[in-house]
Amino acid sequence: MMISGKTTAVCHVFRLFAVTAIVIVVAGCSKDDTESSGGPGPVGTPAASAEGRAEGYPATFARQSMWDDGLSEMCYYQAVDRVYDQPRRYIRVMLLNREWLNSVERVKSDQPVAAAERKVGRAVGNEIPVFKLNLIEEIPTQNYNYRYMVTLFLNRESLEPEKLAATSQEWCGTTFKQFQWMPDVLKARGFSYFEGEGDREWSLPRRPVAYPAEALFVIARALVAANRNLTLRVLPSARSNHVAEPISQEVSLEVSKESQSIRVPFGGFSARIVTATSSGASEFGRFTIEATAPYRLLAYRGAEGLELSLRFQERRAYWDRSKPSRFYPQGAAP
Repeated sequence: MMISGKTTAVCHVFRLFAVTAIVIVVAGCSKDDTESSGGPGPVGTPAASAEGRAEGYPATFARQSMWDDGLSEMCYYQAVDRVYDQPRRYIRVMLLNREWLNSVERVKSDQPVAAAERKVGRAVGNEIPVFKLNLIEEIPTQNYNYRYMVTLFLNRESLEPEKLAATSQEWCGTTFKQFQWMPDVLKARGFSYFEGEGDREWSLPRRPVAYPAEALFVIARALVAANRNLTLRVLPSARSNHVAEPISQEVSLEVSKESQSIRVPFGGFSARIVTATSSGASEFGRFTIEATAPYRLLAYRGAEGLELSLRFQERRAYWDRSKPSRFYPQGAAP
């Protein structure tokens, strides 16, 4: 998506994130909440073409019953990245939960959906079952903080993108981006305060599907659940304060054949590694995924040096003010 590095001294920093800021992404749930459905197929089953329509691979991940418990999977990551040429440490919050998207208005639907109709892949009228992924971060620097939020809706059946909105705020200004994957076209819009960027719009073919980089935080989990590899066309990360033309590249995701024991601040786990490699044979990112359900993202390392490590997770109705977090006190969210 629309990313590029800063060209001014004050705002130079987020060039790093152009491709690797697939950052916030994917929350987890406790071991008590895990549930698996369906069995894995062999690693190395033929990957999808660059169009990325691998039939059935999301099912094991998407159909876990925990997604229908009415709660949000919330993960908090220790993050390190460089801003203004210095390493900055902060907490990245990633939320993932099931919602319904109104296919006409392209917004979250609050219409009640009968429990019997809550089946993966079954739209009810104008309501599409989706995963909502929120990536939230606030990064301190010398004089002010950088604030980023990305909201991504993925079709629950296919994990194809439906809509993305991203904002950045820092004291230089605000940037906003929106992508909508319509039946026949991908509509992209960007609004930037930088000279030469301004307000911009693009209309791109709907297929082959161009996935936002942020989607890989979910897709990597689904690939471990299905035990398979995949090749997709991927846009740069939307997490940036610049707007640039959305140009995709082919990225191959390969799941390690063996699991390994790893330790993160949240504890020790058996994990599989998903390596994302771009068409130029360079490493796009490395995702460390829990080897068993719920297949949490345990750690991430981006090609430009961004590192994430799971510090805490919880399932919670964060919108309910009577339900405080077990990670941070009310009034002190990261």
